[in-house]
Amino acid sequence: MIHIREDLLIEKIKEFYKPHPRIVNGFGDDTIILKEIPTQNLVFSVDATIEGRHFYPDILPYEQVGHRALAGALSDLAVVGATPLTFIVNLEIPKRFPENNVLRIYRGFEELGKAFCISPSGGNITASERVGLVLTVIGEIPRDRTISRSHAEPGDKVVVTGDLGRVRTALNIINRHEIKKKIPSDQLDEILEKFYKPWPKINFMKKLLSEVNINASIDISDGLGADLSRIARASQVEIVIYERKLPFKPYLRDVARMIGTPLFQLVVGSGEEYEIAFTLNEEEFEKLKRLGYDVTEIGEVTHSPHVGVRMVKEDGSEVYVDNMGYDHLKG
Repeated sequence: MIHIREDLLIEKIKEFYKPHPRIVNGFGDDTIILKEIPTQNLVFSVDATIEGRHFYPDILPYEQVGHRALAGALSDLAVVGATPLTFIVNLEIPKRFPENNVLRIYRGFEELGKAFCISPSGGNITASERVGLVLTVIGEIPRDRTISRSHAEPGDKVVVTGDLGRVRTALNIINRHEIKKKIPSDQLDEILEKFYKPWPKINFMKKLLSEVNINASIDISDGLGADLSRIARASQVEIVIYERKLPFKPYLRDVARMIGTPLFQLVVGSGEEYEIAFTLNEEEFEKLKRLGYDVTEIGEVTHSPHVGVRMVKEDGSEVYVDNMGYDHLKG
């Protein structure tokens, strides 16, 4: 259990810091000093992971808590194609929390840290009733690049990276052993992989944005429906998506039947996917296809008095999916 002073714990955490050419003062000060580059703008984002809200220790090992927390924060940088520079950790822990669990959380940062050449460069530790992890990530983008969720235009194509639905599926089956036994092992591994080890689209979006102009983008952290609705509201447009176009692993149809949930709810409502949804005009969409990016066109932005997200189902009926996803205030 933690019976040592805060300063001694910080000394152990300090071992996870790796020197970075852009960080002037290293680890241990109350501030971080970054060298500026005239051609770049700095990008900041903050993300929280709270015990009992975002994870349960009996389901998620502390290494995965650290990994998933950093992946979620970095995904916000991926949206704008930013290059990560460093991150700051605000850690809240119970007074009798085992010291080794703190180190396990920090070890969980290391795989992503090595991949993107970053490490924690400071932060804060405080006592709390439960574990809380708030990460502030810092990156940079070229000064001539401006991307937000408020620039979607009628006529834009709506596109997503990767596949959707595996994370919510994992949450539905993780403690249901009778269902897991029915799923082939390779499929089960693939479902759980995205839950335990999500990977932000940093490199993918940096390359894409160097070749294609997009109008609006967002990462799928709370669910496709909920996150697309944020683009729709910010841009004051309607987004129409098609169930038949949604990207998912084919075996999810069978798993959805096993757990008694409509497939489209698993796909559209699955949060913490950390895929990217974006809009772009017809000309840029054709360029995207010519360049061979592994993305899926799922709908379009339309002229409509309704602001929100409408889904055309496979049977031709329609449903609004604006609220399909995770609400952090409701749980």
